[in-house]
Amino acid sequence: MLNIAVLPAYQGKGVATALVRAGLDAMREMRVLEVRLEVRPWNAGAVHVYRKTGWREAGRTRDVEGEWLVMVANP
Repeated sequence: MLNIAVLPAYQGKGVATALVRAGLDAMREMRVLEVRLEVRPWNAGAVHVYRKTGWREAGRTRDVEGEWLVMVANP
């Protein structure tokens, strides 16, 4: 998966949390042991959702546009 986004009209209503949890549940059923994502550290809403759903910071990386926060979860 490359990107997940929630329309502004639906933000703050639990949609992103439900999407992330559903994805983790599906990966758990497939016996995935670990999954990784990268998110911009300034994207506070996304970082909050990821932390709330069990993701943890595993490091940082950079590209030509700036820094990324690397997060991992164990479904």
